[in-house]
Amino acid sequence: MTKWLKNSISFRYFLPWLMVTLADVFAVLLSYAFHFSLGWAICFSSMISCIFLYFFLKNDIRKEPSIPLENSFKTVLLYLPVLFLANGLTGMLVDAIQQGLLNAGMLQASDLQTTNQAVIDMLYSENMIPVAISCLLAGYSEELVYRYSTYHMFHHPKAAFFLSWFFFGYAHVSFSSITSVISGITYFTMSFILTYVYHRHRDIRANILLHASMNAIALMMMS
Repeated sequence: MTKWLKNSISFRYFLPWLMVTLADVFAVLLSYAFHFSLGWAICFSSMISCIFLYFFLKNDIRKEPSIPLENSFKTVLLYLPVLFLANGLTGMLVDAIQQGLLNAGMLQASDLQTTNQAVIDMLYSENMIPVAISCLLAGYSEELVYRYSTYHMFHHPKAAFFLSWFFFGYAHVSFSSITSVISGITYFTMSFILTYVYHRHRDIRANILLHASMNAIALMMMS
């Protein structure tokens, strides 16, 4: 059993997961202890995560096969429209499901805002700057954790694909209400596309640029 685990899993790549989790805890403690706004606390924790991930993984990334920057940009331009098309279609599906539950009396109008959206609205009401910084940094930290580290942690490609897809989607869904669970359709779809891009191209730079571009455009649409 121990030999199988050693051959199947590289536990070294569990550290990025642990670090990001601790950074999230740090953000909450920072907010309560020093009366920082939650937006700035999350921003600081995102910066800490990115700095740690850079120094922890930089030598590993340098050993990866060199991919021309031009190819990375082509990958971003190819899949960015796919991401937004998928986001729009799943958004319509989520709205249709929620409207059906509303008409059936299984939901109230006040229930339609998801927990994630409530948090975003709260952060926007405080200050948009830390929210924008955090969203852009998420393209870096989340791709290094959910894509790069997961694929290097699990040696079996299919297992890595499934776990990368599942954990990213799960981390973005709150199970506090039925509307939040339904909204998970969108997040799990986004996760599938981002995971497929890395699985297909093995270009973490393209994934980071793609994720950050998606967040940047979403921010502009929300502001």
